[in-house]
Amino acid sequence: MEYSDTNSTCSDTSEGLISSISCASGYQDEFQELRHLVNPKKYPDLPLRNCLTPTQTNKQENEHEAKINRLNAELQNALRTNEKYKIDLFNLEKKIELSFHDKVEALIRRNRVLEVQVENSNNQVERLIKNFGNVGKSLITCSKCLKLEKINYEVNSSIISLKDEVGQYKSLNNELVEKNKKLSIEIQEIRPLIDIRNACVKDLKEKITKQHVEIQKLQRNEDFLTIGVSNLKNELNHVKKSEEWYKNQLHLCQNEKQVLLEDILMHKNNLAAKYKEYEDLKIEINVWKSRYTELELKLIKEKDCVSKFVEPKITIQKEFVGDLDNSTNQTIANYYENVIQDLYGEINQIKHTFNEKNSTYTKISKENSELVSQCLMLQKSLQLSQVNLEDKENIKKDLQLKLTLLTNSENNKTQEIQKLQQELQNARIELTARNQEKDMVENTIQTIRQYFGVLKSNYEKLKGQINKKNKEVLQLQNEKQELFMNNNWNLCELEKVKEQLLIIKKLQEVIARNEEDMLNMQKSITENEEKIKTLQSELTLKDQQSNTDCDNIRIKLIKEIEVYDGIILQYKSLIEKSDNKVSELQRKLNNSNYLNEQLTDNMEILKNHIKNKDDDLDISQQKIQSLEKQISNLFEENQQNNLNNKLKDSKSTQCERNNELKTMSNDSRKTNLKNKMLELQNKINILQDKNNEICSKMQIYANNFKVVKEENNSNNDSDEVKNLKALLAFKDLEKKERQKTHESNNRTLLKKVKEHMKGRKTAEKQNSYLRNLFDALSEEHNNTKLNLSSKEFEINNLNSIIKEYDGINRKLKQSIIGLEKQIENFNYCESCGEFEITKKQLKDLQDLFEKLQDENSELQRDFLVTKDCNNNLKQQIQDLFKTNEDERSNINVALNDNKILNSKVLELENKMKVNENEKQRLCEEITSLKQFINNIDAEKQQMTLKLKETNEKYDYVLKEKELLSCKLDELSEENEQLEKSKRNTEENYKSKEQEHSILIGRFKDHIKVLQNDFESQKTEKFFLQRLCKDLKFALQSNINQNKSLTLHLSTCLKDKEDYTSLPINLPELPKNNQYDEKFVTNLLQQNRASMGDKPLIEIKGCLDSLKNEISSLQQQISEKNIYL
Repeated sequence: MEYSDTNSTCSDTSEGLISSISCASGYQDEFQELRHLVNPKKYPDLPLRNCLTPTQTNKQENEHEAKINRLNAELQNALRTNEKYKIDLFNLEKKIELSFHDKVEALIRRNRVLEVQVENSNNQVERLIKNFGNVGKSLITCSKCLKLEKINYEVNSSIISLKDEVGQYKSLNNELVEKNKKLSIEIQEIRPLIDIRNACVKDLKEKITKQHVEIQKLQRNEDFLTIGVSNLKNELNHVKKSEEWYKNQLHLCQNEKQVLLEDILMHKNNLAAKYKEYEDLKIEINVWKSRYTELELKLIKEKDCVSKFVEPKITIQKEFVGDLDNSTNQTIANYYENVIQDLYGEINQIKHTFNEKNSTYTKISKENSELVSQCLMLQKSLQLSQVNLEDKENIKKDLQLKLTLLTNSENNKTQEIQKLQQELQNARIELTARNQEKDMVENTIQTIRQYFGVLKSNYEKLKGQINKKNKEVLQLQNEKQELFMNNNWNLCELEKVKEQLLIIKKLQEVIARNEEDMLNMQKSITENEEKIKTLQSELTLKDQQSNTDCDNIRIKLIKEIEVYDGIILQYKSLIEKSDNKVSELQRKLNNSNYLNEQLTDNMEILKNHIKNKDDDLDISQQKIQSLEKQISNLFEENQQNNLNNKLKDSKSTQCERNNELKTMSNDSRKTNLKNKMLELQNKINILQDKNNEICSKMQIYANNFKVVKEENNSNNDSDEVKNLKALLAFKDLEKKERQKTHESNNRTLLKKVKEHMKGRKTAEKQNSYLRNLFDALSEEHNNTKLNLSSKEFEINNLNSIIKEYDGINRKLKQSIIGLEKQIENFNYCESCGEFEITKKQLKDLQDLFEKLQDENSELQRDFLVTKDCNNNLKQQIQDLFKTNEDERSNINVALNDNKILNSKVLELENKMKVNENEKQRLCEEITSLKQFINNIDAEKQQMTLKLKETNEKYDYVLKEKELLSCKLDELSEENEQLEKSKRNTEENYKSKEQEHSILIGRFKDHIKVLQNDFESQKTEKFFLQRLCKDLKFALQSNINQNKSLTLHLSTCLKDKEDYTSLPINLPELPKNNQYDEKFVTNLLQQNRASMGDKPLIEIKGCLDSLKNEISSLQQQISEKNIYL
């Protein structure tokens, strides 16, 4: 990952101030007003501002709401990006830890391989010395010299490697210290910015919510007032039609009686039919119970037969295990397992049918009880309808008396209307004030938004730097752990060297030097630890410096807040202008009062023209009766539909509960199987890793064992060695075959597990798809129910309105009687004019009546459409039930497969128990590692405590922010000093980087020198291999010459025993067993395999000594031949 470098705190703050000034440049007029308010003498002229119209205010409100929504969306996006970056950090930390862990393991393995190679080279040298041990004391001294040179070579190589590692760790330490400093500085710069942003966002949210609440309240008041005015107008229009309803109500009640009696007869017939069905179902249930008992008896008998047949088979198998094959036993077992599974399947089917019958029985019983309750309800409703008829007749009489009270109520309503108008005026005044406040908030939001953009860019830069620094801190921790492990490893090597010193006394001086070098290394490590501590102290000092920088930023923000306070003064002037607008609105309200007075005059005129309505009302009442009959029929149909819907809902809820129980049981089983299978996979992977490690160790031990055997049994016969090698090869083959079988079994198991998981996923997808379909259909069904309930509510409202208008009509009739008496006193001409006016009004009433009829017809059509929708939904629900039943059958098949898999899983668990014993051994090693990890965790906790302390100090500094406002001048000077120190630190950093680059170049040159040395060693090795081949040929020639000499000497000594020149006891000549060709070839092959072994030194001296001995022997033989 590559991250861009960030600027300092001072640069960030300067950019923020520049952005705030650029935002303020757009508000010059408002700043001029503020200047005039503060000092009217200096700034006498005010800017001209346009007054906002109500249409403009509405547009502005919409724009402000859109801006607020955008800001909220941007905040949510910023939070999401925050979470993503956190997740990326966590993943990167894990990757870094894994990479370091892998590197450590690779180094450990490499060290082990090198140790094995060193041991092999030691063994080779010792064997060569043993082979040439009987030649003379000169060879013994050569072997000792070889050992000394070998030890010197190993010590020098270890010293060089340790020096290289020390240089690398120093460079890494310096880099990490610098990175840690940068991180601490950037973290402290980010914290105050984040706090400021959170505070701004919270304040904005609170202001916005308050404004929304107040706006909603005002809108509700306006709506309430408009509804009140419309209701008053509608009451005046509907008073004319209220008289007709009471006349038709009696006819409707009589028709309702007849309909209810017919419904009761229908329900009684239905009850009788349901009772017959109930008895038939009882008979069927008894039949199924008898069949179920018969099947249980059959099963018991078949089990006894199977047990009798299986037990003797088992005894026979135990007696004749060697004769019978495994294939026949498996076929018999599979056959009986299939038979038992088929029987269990039939039993489950019978139980399923029995449960379905019981469920149908319970449903029918519930339906019968509901029908009985419905009949009782209908009877009660009949009684109530009769009582209502009597009550309505009494209400007619009361309404005639209440007509006189209507006149008084109208006067009271006029007074209430005037009060409401006054409230409207006050509400409008408040709206204007709130709109002005909104304008202020929008302007402030624009300025804050621009500043927020700058903060956002700085925040992203700082965030990238923090991610860098966290990675570097993790690298430091991992390298610290590696140093600790290397120290322990070096100590172990020192102990081994000390043990060798006790055996070899002559090498004490060399080992003492090596010990001094190791002590110097430990001192350097302690010095590094002390440097780390000093770096930590430097980090704390830099934290304090960063806190001072944060205080400077806060002071600059306070100055910007003062600027915003000046802007608020501008808005106060706007409020004064809004008061002038309120006075204009009051004038308009006075005009509206004048219009209300005119409406009252028109009401009085209408009262005078109602006398001639009676003739027209008789005609209209007949039409209203027909409408009321239609409405009553619709009401009854709605009741029936509601009952049917309730029954269906109860059925659907029962089915849903049953399905949920089944799905819960299946889901619980599936989750358990998932967990088990995942655990098995993890265990199998762990065991495979362990087996690989054990095999590698066994190979190493086998190689070492072979070498030891060859050393011990070099003097034994070659036949025994061959037999042992053959046995070892046979055992190796057996181990390989076992490993292959284990791997094949594991692969087959994994394949089966994957297939099972795929089948499971497909089943889960199907279930989720069906659930989504069911949810969609249920939502549609609920929507239709809501539509029906809303329409029923509208019908009830219409009935209530009709009742109210009936009472008003009765009162108006009484007023009409009084007005007729007054009309008789007027002349005929005036009555004719009034008669024409009443005719026009009657025509208007007829038009309104026709409109109502059209609306009723439209309602009926909507009702029919909803019925059709309900029927379609019912059919869809039935189709879904069918599909659910098919899926249940599929689920049963899957459960049977799961049982088979469970049996296989049990077998695997038994195998895993065998491997758990090996696991316990490894657990002991893991505990030691855990202790080491706990120590590291303790160090981490200490670091977290330090961080908490720094956070507490930061909170304390925030509280003292007000006191620090007086010290602005002093802090500005300190900022200049800090900038100078910053420049100095940057220059030091650049110089250090140059030094590091020079060191890296030197290290590269040193690596090249080492590579050249390594190549020279390889050439020496190949040269020594050639010499060994020549030695081999020389040895063969010496063996043949020795054989001929022994035969010749033996013949000579038998014939002539008087020669004094020859010794009495012949020297021990080399034997054939000591110079075995196979043994020499093995030595050469080992030399070829070990690339890093030390070459043999002074092999030429050994060859020269052998040649001298051979020449001496040849001279003796020639002398003997002369004597002969």
